[in-house]
Amino acid sequence: METRFTNRIAEVAKEIAKRENENFSFMVNEEGVIEGCRNRKTSEVYEYSVSKERFLLNTVKMGDIEGIIEEAIEIVKGENQIVVEEKEKVSASEEMNNWYKELTSDESIERSVIDTNVEGFENAEITEDEENYYIDLRMGFGEGIYPKASFTLEEAIEDQVNLWQEQS
Repeated sequence: METRFTNRIAEVAKEIAKRENENFSFMVNEEGVIEGCRNRKTSEVYEYSVSKERFLLNTVKMGDIEGIIEEAIEIVKGENQIVVEEKEKVSASEEMNNWYKELTSDESIERSVIDTNVEGFENAEITEDEENYYIDLRMGFGEGIYPKASFTLEEAIEDQVNLWQEQS
């Protein structure tokens, strides 16, 4: 499973745990590992690496943390399946290039400005159209384009800030 879905897996796992009346927490750390515990009073903790598709640590004695994570992964996989006709198999980079060409085509798409502050980036310009968020931190890094179908506004801003921090 691709690590870009880690936050979504954690969100889905929270809902599953809630449904199952399990008292687990789910967080994503800086390394993109889902981690948590049964509750803050126990020493039952776990860490799951989406990129390695395995638990790095699991001291949970009761409850089905493995089943919850596995179910969450299956749900997220189902949400993100892309069906491509047999004759039109394209690589991910070709698909991304085609998507970018559509976005930057000469057709004028009406954008509106979103009035929001990005901490540490006072001059940031955030706009949107029907399908995308456009995040420009005004630091010479360029504009990030985030499909609304895949990102909330907060996730798009967070991703752009993280990209900037990684590059600087």
